[in-house]
Amino acid sequence: MTTKAIGNKIIPSNLSFTKARQLPNHLFLLSNPLLSEKIEVLSLCDDGNLKNPFTSSSSFTFKNTTDYAVSINQTNKKDKKYVKKYDQKIKTLDSGYIIPLDVDNKISELHNKIKNHKKKISNYPIQNYYKINDTQNNFIYQLIDNELFVLCIVIKNFFNNNTFHMNQNRNLFHKITYDLTYIVNNKNFQNIILSLKTNSRNSQTIYGGCTTMQAHFNYSLPSQDEKYCRVTKVIEKYMQVHSINFTNINIDDIFNYFKTNKDFFMDVDLGITHFSKVLGSNNLYDFYLYLENCLFPLIISLESLIANLIKINFPELYDNFNIDLLGIETKLQFFKSFAINFSIPGKADQLNILRQGATDPHKDNVDCMNAFCAIVVFGDFEGGDLVLSEIGITIEIKGGYIILLRSALLEHFNLLIIGNRFAIVYYLRKYFYNEV
Repeated sequence: MTTKAIGNKIIPSNLSFTKARQLPNHLFLLSNPLLSEKIEVLSLCDDGNLKNPFTSSSSFTFKNTTDYAVSINQTNKKDKKYVKKYDQKIKTLDSGYIIPLDVDNKISELHNKIKNHKKKISNYPIQNYYKINDTQNNFIYQLIDNELFVLCIVIKNFFNNNTFHMNQNRNLFHKITYDLTYIVNNKNFQNIILSLKTNSRNSQTIYGGCTTMQAHFNYSLPSQDEKYCRVTKVIEKYMQVHSINFTNINIDDIFNYFKTNKDFFMDVDLGITHFSKVLGSNNLYDFYLYLENCLFPLIISLESLIANLIKINFPELYDNFNIDLLGIETKLQFFKSFAINFSIPGKADQLNILRQGATDPHKDNVDCMNAFCAIVVFGDFEGGDLVLSEIGITIEIKGGYIILLRSALLEHFNLLIIGNRFAIVYYLRKYFYNEV
């Protein structure tokens, strides 16, 4: 396969794509994180009329947000009604938290305030951060020239709210939860999971998204996990055609079968080493076949729902990134990549020292800067607050929450988790979109 640059998005993304479209009536003005050691509420309101403590004027006058129907040329009456209902719920039920600062412009200064913590969680002054632990959906904004731009959204009612097709979403959520739980509790799979890529806090990750792709200098795709998944499908078909069981498969015979039928299996860069790896363990074959047949299809279905959240909240961003990419084939609608973060449940005496399924302080430098990753959280756990360290905010996170985060801009991590937590993360790789 030849190396080829694949980015083909003509119009670069920009900060305007993250502009707030609809504001909640419940607004909180927080401290400027550059000027304050402790983040507090300076002003609040429940009618959208937020007092401005910095000037003599009585309240902020935010510029009008963009109308969704106009911005994406939406003419479908049903969709307009849906968006109108969604907007009304934001206005009356959700909460907005405003950072009175151009965070994009000041991100280097903000990071300088925390760099001496050396990404060691115990060094961060978490007690001085503002904690959001309400039951409303949360919008976190930065304030630039009297306009609000979204840094993060935490949607807490996606899987139990009629606005979001409750029954369909809840069933999907339960199915994914079942599959993730089954995988980590299956003793035949546990050693396989532990051998996956892991961070320093005992979190294992599976990567996926693109089924085929012409080679790119920054990525080897499909991912290793997807290649093993593809091998299992070849093996499954081979056993059916030749009426042979797994232990009797000859590696040379099946690899020749693959090469002979490569058009049928698509032009994927699979080598004999991939077949040797999977054929070396029946458990490994079962593991990747389960991912391919059970979990991955559910993740694809979920992604289409998450893509719709992007379309509703950030229509310009959606239109800009919702394009076909040269050389890439994927079943994902909008995001072209996903990761599954999960871990083996620890013993009771280990839970105080291991942060199950959590992440250390980091920025996702492969993500597009002016876009959002989507983190869908599963599991039954305590703790695990999301920390946005540069702006001094922590957010209580539970299973069923969806986080839309500017992950390339803001450093983020989780606090101690007791229990078992999973996350499916959808993201936009900057190399795919000429966003380097």
